Formats: sequence, structure tokens, C-alpha cells
Amino acid sequence: MTDKKDETASPGYGFGCLVVLAVIGAVVWFWLLPNKYRYSIEYDVATEKVYVQEKPHDCEWEKAPLGNKYCHFEKHVEPVKDDSGKVTAVYVGWEKVEE
Repeated sequence: MTDKKDETASPGYGFGCLVVLAVIGAVVWFWLLPNKYRYSIEYDVATEKVYVQEKPHDCEWEKAPLGNKYCHFEKHVEPVKDDSGKVTAVYVGWEKVEE
């Protein structure tokens, strides 16, 4: 007579996988949010107090004249704090950097 092992996974294994997937999903969801909502959550301010400037398109390859423009834009996030150090507004802008 041979011993048969129970080949079913333990209940804790399935729960652990579910927790890992939930954490990965939350991180992906947070980074895929539009900037306004992401900075609202990150700095704990209302979305009406987050001001995001649209990214300029001057350095894109397909813009006339076609080709490399030897520049790019860097994002600058500036939280505005009150006297107690609490963030009251967030400004997101872009700075053109020549390469």
C-alpha cells in the first residue's frame, strides 16, 4: 500500500497570492492615475488645489522640423505649505532642458 499525499494547496497560499496581487494592483492603479488625483492623494489636498500644467510638445521628434530636437522637459512639483507646514496646494510645471 502506498501513501498518497494530499496535493491540494493550503488555504494560506491562496490568500497570500491574493494579497500580493492586491498590493501590486494598488501600486499600478496609483501610478496610472492622472497626475491631479495622484498628487491629491500623495499630498493630502483636495483635487481643486492641484494645478497641473500640460506638458509642452516642443521637443517631440515628429514635430516640424522632423528629427531630434536635443531637448526634453522635466517635471517640477512644488507643494505650497502654510505656516504650520501643512500642504495647501500643489503646482506641477515643466522646464525645458537642452541636451
